[in-house]
Amino acid sequence: MDHRTQTVTARPEGWSAEALALLERVEEHDTSGGMERVRDYQRDNFPLIAIRDAAGELLGAYAVAWVPQYRNLHILAAASAQPHLDMTAVMLTDMEARARRLEADYLSLQTRRAGLVKKLSRAGFDTHGVILRKLMKAVQ
Repeated sequence: MDHRTQTVTARPEGWSAEALALLERVEEHDTSGGMERVRDYQRDNFPLIAIRDAAGELLGAYAVAWVPQYRNLHILAAASAQPHLDMTAVMLTDMEARARRLEADYLSLQTRRAGLVKKLSRAGFDTHGVILRKLMKAVQ
């Protein structure tokens, strides 16, 4: 089935096993050095937005955090379930609409994926700093 021309819906949902498994795939591109895990987002009940086709098939999902002191909607994790779906095209419109409804000043995310940085730069995002990290104790 070609989802590129099909109507999709994005709405908040509970953390299903299907959505959890999908989002856990982003951990291979982890930017936190193992400090954050998708299961932590589930445990802490961060909102999950599911992208589904008309038949209810999960096409993608993302988890968000509202950071009120900065009026920032931060994307914690996002993933596409379909290899041919472009996360930027499918999810970014919804992410931006949610940020506008919250009257957010910012929409942010972290990534290690150079291709995503390029796509998001074309969509108006700018690089806002670099995360530096020093290991202060042995990891066990």
